[in-house]
Amino acid sequence: MDHSFINKLTALIITSLIVVIGLVLLKTAELPEVTYPTSEGQGVTVYDHLH
Repeated sequence: MDHSFINKLTALIITSLIVVIGLVLLKTAELPEVTYPTSEGQGVTVYDHLH
């Protein structure tokens, strides 16, 4: 086995894991429509605040 191939495969697996975990965290944060007051006074959802 070539070491560079193993390194690329490991990096790909780690990157995909990070992406999946990030998507799951986004989904769980998106499910409860949590609103909290901002300095302007109107409620802003957590999802809107992230973008």
